[in-house]
Formats: sequence, structure tokens, C-alpha cells
Amino acid sequence: MNKLPDPDMPVAEGHDQWFRKQVADAVREADNPGTEWVSHDTILQDIADQRAALQARLKGHAG
Repeated sequence: MNKLPDPDMPVAEGHDQWFRKQVADAVREADNPGTEWVSHDTILQDIADQRAALQARLKGHAG
């Protein structure tokens, strides 16, 4: 799925092919009716929850 470019290919050409495949895969996934979308607000809340949990863990080990 996320294969790296062929190491024998010139770097720019290999990266271009890899990048174009990544974009095509992403567009195909976005167009799939079965794709589950997550709202920006949900992501922000998840990040805040993870940060709070990590800070609590760090505070517990600071002593």
C-alpha cells in the first residue's frame, strides 16, 4: 500500500511516481461511499483528551 519508490530509479522520478500513487489512493478512498469521515471537532477533542491523559501521567511520575 505505502510502498517506497524503486531504489534503482532516479530519486525525483521515483518520488514523483510514489507521490502520484499516494494521491490516487487517497482520492479513491475519499470517493468510496464506505469511507468513514471524522469531524475536525472530534479530532481536536481526541487530541485534547490524549494530551490531558499524558500530562496526568507525567505529573504522576514527576514526584
